[in-house]
Amino acid sequence: MIVSFDTSMLIKVYLEETGSTDARQLWTASNPPTGSVLLLPEMLATFSRKLREGADPAKISSARTAFETDWRAFASVPLDTNLYPICRRLLDVHPLRGADAVTPRFRGGGDGCGEGTSCVRLCRCSTPCSGCERRIVG
Repeated sequence: MIVSFDTSMLIKVYLEETGSTDARQLWTASNPPTGSVLLLPEMLATFSRKLREGADPAKISSARTAFETDWRAFASVPLDTNLYPICRRLLDVHPLRGADAVTPRFRGGGDGCGEGTSCVRLCRCSTPCSGCERRIVG
């Protein structure tokens, strides 16, 4: 199974947080793990932030080393300058951070919006919203 990770999910693979068990199960099932090329600087920045916030340096060092080793096996998705119109439409509709609009998890294979976005996941609604579909596709 191909699993596309964003930073908030991937950090749970390396550091114990709420949701780590689920993230690790997805990690184990992924072949190959996938994510935007932005994952590399975002993960390194997250490790650095955790250190500044007082996390155990030995745990962060070990987690960062494991991530850097695993990164070599990642199927990283490059950024494409043609993403601008898609990103703009996604960000007009969904409460995403900038990098989330270019992560494969939000761009493809979902139910709901015309760009393949999973409206149920992003908007936390019980069904894909038709307004979202109209605004993204139109």
